[in-house]
Amino acid sequence: EAQLALAVARGPHAARLLAHQLSGSLAAALDTLRAAEGLQRDVIAERLLSWQGLGLRLTEPWRVVVAGPPNAGKSSLVNALAGFGRSIVSPTAGTTRDVLETRLVLGGWDLVLIDTAGLRREPGDRIEAAGIAKAVEATSHADLVVVVAASDQPNTAAASTLLCPHAPRLLVTNKSDLQPHAPAAAAPSLHTSALTGAGIEDLATSIIETLIPQTPPPGEAIPFTLRQIEQIQQLRGNTAHE
Repeated sequence: EAQLALAVARGPHAARLLAHQLSGSLAAALDTLRAAEGLQRDVIAERLLSWQGLGLRLTEPWRVVVAGPPNAGKSSLVNALAGFGRSIVSPTAGTTRDVLETRLVLGGWDLVLIDTAGLRREPGDRIEAAGIAKAVEATSHADLVVVVAASDQPNTAAASTLLCPHAPRLLVTNKSDLQPHAPAAAAPSLHTSALTGAGIEDLATSIIETLIPQTPPPGEAIPFTLRQIEQIQQLRGNTAHE
């Protein structure tokens, strides 16, 4: 399984963690789990399962949705993070009408940036309305939603109410070059300028730290398939019957 996972893994961190499993970290931990009894088995199982969310992402990208009102500079931010012109950029509101996915390695981790239509409660036409519906749907499947506002239009309350409430959010005030001394937003927000590049590195770091707040120590055993996770859960469940 580790060999198959390594063949499709993207990014140095995933490759390093999977290489540890290939060298025997997970197999050794499972052997120890099987031999353990009572509370010790439960402790070992809990530690293994604490990494399951990260483990399943070693072969699948994190999904990061960039959302916000029209003309906030969402497409420009995606392009700045990706390093090339993936999304069409225009000062005309409603240019992005569909979800546009850009897969990249950011901070050593594999993820997909999802550019979306500008959110507003009164779309201009049915095509824009369909784009907004797709944007809202995309947030319901996101690991993280980057909520973008422009420094000259800081109020994102109307747009934010359309978003799925369950996904973690990262607030960004873009176009800081337009109003470099603008008053602070009501909620803590990162300040960026896709035009000058200011704050882009901080945004990339914040995205990774929000998605992966803790990284495993070297050689840590990490389950990375549903089969492995189910096996650990089964072994942990056997504790109650002993």
